[in-house]
Amino acid sequence: MAAVFAGLLLLGLVVVPLVLAVWSDHRRNMADTVAARVRAAVRQRLGGESFVTVEVTAPMLGQRGRVVLDAPAGYAWMIERAWSAVVSRVPAGYDLVVSHPDVVSAPTERVIAPTLRRAA
Repeated sequence: MAAVFAGLLLLGLVVVPLVLAVWSDHRRNMADTVAARVRAAVRQRLGGESFVTVEVTAPMLGQRGRVVLDAPAGYAWMIERAWSAVVSRVPAGYDLVVSHPDVVSAPTERVIAPTLRRAA
């Protein structure tokens, strides 16, 4: 009985990490495929390389995947132009997040820096 228990324990210590590694590799592979499709759509829509970055996070158990489009300040028009092509490439189970750095809310109250006294 002890030998069977030891064998099952050893098998569990080998099989469980192996299954988790295969599952993780599959998730990353699917996320890379989504990222490649979205990047291709952006390049095709904009006619070449652009400042639009695509970040894809693979879905986890109980969480959806995420596709994030981002561009530097002043280049949000690139995201707006590529938007319609990207939407059709994002599969079910992924959320599409668009980051616009141009749309930053201004502070509601003015911050006044305190004057510093002279040290010497």
